[in-house]
Amino acid sequence: MPNESTAVIEQSIAAALPPVFQSVMKLTRLGGQLSRPFFQTYAHDYSLTLNEWRVIVLLHARPGIAAQDVSHYTGIHPMNVSRAVNALREAGRLTSEPDAENHRRQMLTLTAEGTELFEALYPSAEQQANGLFSVLSDEEQAVFGEFLDRLLAQSEVILGEDDSRSGQPVVPSVQ
Repeated sequence: MPNESTAVIEQSIAAALPPVFQSVMKLTRLGGQLSRPFFQTYAHDYSLTLNEWRVIVLLHARPGIAAQDVSHYTGIHPMNVSRAVNALREAGRLTSEPDAENHRRQMLTLTAEGTELFEALYPSAEQQANGLFSVLSDEEQAVFGEFLDRLLAQSEVILGEDDSRSGQPVVPSVQ
């Protein structure tokens, strides 16, 4: 199909996929497009991976959280969070200390260098997010946020990560 236009290819894919998979693909595509500027500029210029940046953002928002919290909130696999934390620690961008209540947990905090990096990169990331959401009204943005919250909560139920009714993992039904 090398001679077909992108629109024709997208239409043929859309016709072959159920709407739910089209939505999943669009979310995946959007995530990839949102991370593209990071890889084009920041990754090389600041010797920083996308996972490291996500850790920095969360630690700036909530200093003193554990890697497990970062993994849960971002959806990044715990092993990849651990690698990002180790790289940031080695680069002098974060520090850790044992949790006073659970010494196996390390509480993470940005160093001055980590905070400076956040302050250097965040305005551009915020501008990009604002540009993306500028096509939605404030009300639409709020509704979209609610939809995302519901989808994330349902994904946790399906994956067996959260079932407040029984405390047991949920096995998804096959329809």
